Amino acid sequence: LLLIACANVSNLVLVRTQSRRAEVSLRTALGARWADIARVVLTETLLLGLAGGSVGVALAYLSLPYLLAMSGDALPSVMSVGIDVRVLLAAVASSLLATAAAAIIPLVRFARPQTQLAASLHDGARRVAGGRDGNRARHTLLVAQVALALVLLIGCGLMIRTFITLRQVDPGFQDPSSVQTFQLTLPVVAADARTDLGSAVRTQHAIAERLAAIPGVQSAGFTSANDGLPLDGDGRAAAIFVEGQGAGDTPPGPREVQFASPGFFETMKTPVVAGRAFEWSDVYQQRPVALVSENFARAEWGAASAAVGKRIGTRRTGPWMEVVGVVKDVRHNGLEAPPPETVIFPPIARETATFVVRSERAGTSALLDDLRRAVWSVNGNLSLASVQTLGEMYERSMARTSMTLELLAITGALALALGLVGVYGVVSYAVSQRRQEIGIRLALGANHGEVRRMFVRGALTLVVVGVGVGLAAAAVLTRFMESQLFGVSPLDPATHVGVALLLVIAAGLASYLSARRASALDPVEVLKRG
Repeated sequence: LLLIACANVSNLVLVRTQSRRAEVSLRTALGARWADIARVVLTETLLLGLAGGSVGVALAYLSLPYLLAMSGDALPSVMSVGIDVRVLLAAVASSLLATAAAAIIPLVRFARPQTQLAASLHDGARRVAGGRDGNRARHTLLVAQVALALVLLIGCGLMIRTFITLRQVDPGFQDPSSVQTFQLTLPVVAADARTDLGSAVRTQHAIAERLAAIPGVQSAGFTSANDGLPLDGDGRAAAIFVEGQGAGDTPPGPREVQFASPGFFETMKTPVVAGRAFEWSDVYQQRPVALVSENFARAEWGAASAAVGKRIGTRRTGPWMEVVGVVKDVRHNGLEAPPPETVIFPPIARETATFVVRSERAGTSALLDDLRRAVWSVNGNLSLASVQTLGEMYERSMARTSMTLELLAITGALALALGLVGVYGVVSYAVSQRRQEIGIRLALGANHGEVRRMFVRGALTLVVVGVGVGLAAAAVLTRFMESQLFGVSPLDPATHVGVALLLVIAAGLASYLSARRASALDPVEVLKRG
C-alpha cells in the first residue's frame, strides 16, 4: 500500500517538475548543478512526506481503539498495543523512505540538466509535457500501481472466500448463540469423592434438572471435567481398542475422549445418527455403554449403523463398553480443523463440570441471575465460572480469519482508491497535454465520443498491462498466505479473474470520468489560445 502511495506521489512530483521545465532550464543556464535541482525536488517531496506521516499518525491515534475492538480475541491477552516513541520513530522513518521512493524517478529524469536545457531551448517553454520519456515514466508508475493494487485485492478476495467457506462449515451443533455455558466446581471432600457418584454426579444431575426447569430453558446438560465443549481445543485423547482386534494389530492414533451427561447432545442440537443417546439409568446403574462419533464409526466399521452393538475399550483386553449410539461429528479444535474421531462415555465423578443451557435468553443478565438461583438452590456455596455463550466461542474461533479479512479489506479498498486516482490523474494530464490536438480533432469534425474513447482506450491499455503484471505477482505472493486460507486455493482462478475484471471495470469508469473533460473543450477557444 505504501508503494502504491509512493508511485502516486512520484507521478505527481514528476508532473510538477516537468511543468517547471523552463524554470529548471533557466536554473541550469545560470549555473545550477543537478545537485541543486535535486535539493529543490527532495525538499518539496520531503515536506509532502512528513505532512503525510503526521496525518497518518493522527489517523492511527483515532483508529487504534476501533482496530483493537475489531481484533476481538485474535490478539494474545498479554499483548499491549499502543502508539509510543518506537511507533513514532517508525512513522518518521517510513515518511523518509516514502520521500526517497517518490522522488527517485523525478530525480533520474532530470539527472542531466544540460540535456534538459537543450531540449527546452529547442522546443520552447510552451512544451511542458516532457516528451516520450516523461510519458513512459508516468505510464510505468501507473502500471506498477495497478499491479500492486491487484495483488492486495486478490489477497482480500481470497480471505473473503475463506470467511464464507468457514461460515458454511457444519460445526456439529446448531444455533450456538442460544446456548449458555459455564463451569461449576464442587468443594473437594473425602479423598474418594471423585469416585462417589452420590456426591458428585448426583449433585451435578440435580443442578442440571433445576436449570432445565427455569422458564424459557429448553434443555440442559453437562460434561465432566472442564473439557468437551466444541471449538475449545481442550479435549483429552486416549487409545481406544475395538473388540476383536488381533494382538498384533496396531490401533489408530489416540481418539478424543469426552464424558457427557444425558441431555448434553440434545442441548447442543447434535443429532444422534444411529442408536440412542445416554439415559440416566445408564449412569446410575453404571452400565458399560459408550457413544462414538460418525467418523469413528466409519473408520472402524464402515458405517454409522454398523457401530451400534459393537464393543470398545481403553485396553486391548477390556473391560468392554457397548456402543449404543453414534452422534454427528463435532469440530472440537476449530472450524478450520477436521472433526476428531471421538468416543463419549457417561459422566464420571469429577468436582468440575461444564454446563450447557439452551435458551433464547442466552447471554442476558436476566438468564444468568436465574441460573445462579437455580445453582444455589442445590448448593449455595457454588459460583459460576467461565461464563460465555457457545456463539461467542464460535465467533472467537473465527477471530483470526475475521481480523485478517478486515485488515486486508481496509488496505485493499485504499489500494483500489489510490489506483483509480492514479488512472484518473494520468488521463487528466494526458488531456491537458493534448488540448491543441483535441481542439483540432473537434474542429475537423471528430465527435466527442471518439475523443473520449481515445483516452479511455489508452488508459485501459496501461491498466491491462498492470493487471497482467499483478496476476503474475499474485500467483507467487499469495502462496505465502496459504496458512490463512481454508477451502480455497491461493491460485483460485475465480478470485484472480474476478478481481482482475473488477479492477479493469473500475479503472475504465475512472478514465471515462476523467476523459469527459476532453469532450467538454471548446475547439474555438483552444485554437484561439494556441
